[in-house]
Amino acid sequence: MLRTKSKRGRSLARRCAAMMIVTSLVAFFVLSRLPNAASAASGDLDGTFGGGGIVTTDFFGADDEASAVAIQLDGKIVAAGFALDPSTGHHVFALARYNIDGGLDDGTASDITPGDQFGIAGKVTTDFAGAGASATAMALQPDGKIIAAGLAINTMGIDDFALARYNTDGSLDTSFGPNHTGKVTTDFGGYDLATSLLIQTDGRVIVGGQASTSGYVGNCALARYNADGSLDSSFGANHDGKVLVDLGGQDAISAIVLTSEARIIAAGSNSNADFTNFNFALLRFTPNGLLDSTFGSSGIVITDFSSGNDIASAMTIQADDKIVVAGLAAGVTPNEFALARYRSDGALDTSFGPNGTGKLMTDFTGDNSSASAVRIRSINGSDSILVVGTTANIRTSPLGELTEDNDIALALYSLSGDLAPSFGPNHDGNVITDVYQGAGFFHGDDAGKALAIQADSKIVVAGSATRFQAPNLEGPRQKDFVIARYISSIAGPLCSITCPSDITVGNDPGQNGAIVTYPSPDANTECGVVICTRPSGSFFPLGATPVTCTTGAGPSCSFTVTVDANSDANSDANTDANTDANTDANTDANTDANADSLCGSIGDDIGST
Repeated sequence: MLRTKSKRGRSLARRCAAMMIVTSLVAFFVLSRLPNAASAASGDLDGTFGGGGIVTTDFFGADDEASAVAIQLDGKIVAAGFALDPSTGHHVFALARYNIDGGLDDGTASDITPGDQFGIAGKVTTDFAGAGASATAMALQPDGKIIAAGLAINTMGIDDFALARYNTDGSLDTSFGPNHTGKVTTDFGGYDLATSLLIQTDGRVIVGGQASTSGYVGNCALARYNADGSLDSSFGANHDGKVLVDLGGQDAISAIVLTSEARIIAAGSNSNADFTNFNFALLRFTPNGLLDSTFGSSGIVITDFSSGNDIASAMTIQADDKIVVAGLAAGVTPNEFALARYRSDGALDTSFGPNGTGKLMTDFTGDNSSASAVRIRSINGSDSILVVGTTANIRTSPLGELTEDNDIALALYSLSGDLAPSFGPNHDGNVITDVYQGAGFFHGDDAGKALAIQADSKIVVAGSATRFQAPNLEGPRQKDFVIARYISSIAGPLCSITCPSDITVGNDPGQNGAIVTYPSPDANTECGVVICTRPSGSFFPLGATPVTCTTGAGPSCSFTVTVDANSDANSDANTDANTDANTDANTDANTDANADSLCGSIGDDIGST
């Protein structure tokens, strides 16, 4: 038999129980309307985008790959790369535009912006000379026009730099190019490939890549174009709009950026004379395309990570003009993510990476991995370094055999080079995404090639995903565009830290200073480990000593400890500190006791009904 303390107690218990049920139902319905609301974390796929955060796009029923991605001012996503046209057997430039929910911008009834559309069914393809073309880079003009760059095979079967400019609806811009076709090709004399581009504030376009004057030995190559697509005769030593730099081996540019002084920095790779070993290569040019002798050694910096091949693929520049370069380097595993940061003069930045080397490497799965794109992520004034690429994974097949496939890999670092503990499902700064999981005997191969960050800080990755055309078979396989969007941060800054107020203490007897114990900084769990330059409990000399506390996630705070020759100050400070501590402790204890009492009363009432 259940006992009831009183009618009043039973009535209160029922009201509390009813309130709990209503609150639970409200919470359930609210959370059920928010995709992934209960489990979303920084680095999770965004459930409001496509199918579970992922969209794949096929062009002709053959292999396609996105190599570049950009975010329009209206939030739409544009991706560029190549598509294989089975009717010709050749690759073509391929572009696709997506609405903010991941749907193709195709103008159909399901299009969230049905008043406009991009190309045909949200897709555009462009051929140059009928022999093959592939886009590797893309940028958006302030007026919304799109420029894509890559290679096009000419009628002689030789690769040339290739550019195409599109209007906002995906049609070729006939105001661009010598024949008003919207297309431009540039021949350096041999096999040429454009890998990167940027648009200057004056509308001129700089393209970087690799070119050879004869044969297959490549050199670092730059070309600058006027806004109409013609070569800029003010650029380069020969005033022909082109620059070639031979570093003595097989050389290439993979990324270009502009400094705050409009100087051009190019990152790529350089090999030895017999092409057996590659290193990171960094070059800086004057605004007119000449090597800048104030940077590195005669405008060039070469960086070796290990005795293996080191290849730079991507670059970004911080607000302080420090340069971050990402790629791959041979490590404990065959290849790993590799990052290097340089000061504005080209010297490695000793405040970055372990042991003050200016370099770091990251292994994901114990197998090959490589970085393809890098960006600076800013949230509420806190900057971090975001890198995307590809990592190999060993998995067990349905038949119990070990098989290998490639997955998209993301890593988030603090500005000091530490992996961010707030990012990723394992809180280790890493995210691995397998797009077509278990789609057949093997998982399909996926690759992260490009990276963009939306205005709301969500992360957009573009690349490729391989699927099986028939279930439960090893092949045939088909590669598609893939766009994946990730949650960057749920709310608030990546890390929040507050230091104690400035402290003044008295001199220890017979000492020229004092041992000072100060309160720990107030840091949330997103910050990871907090290290202060002079730890609490250390000896502080007479006078003012600044203390800086830095988090593993990057943000820091500072305060000052002053040791005064007047010994009374120490006593007063300690008395105040102890008083505050006791007050806080008593307050917390009373609060906890009251809370326990209230919960216990309600629990007793409910349990007695």
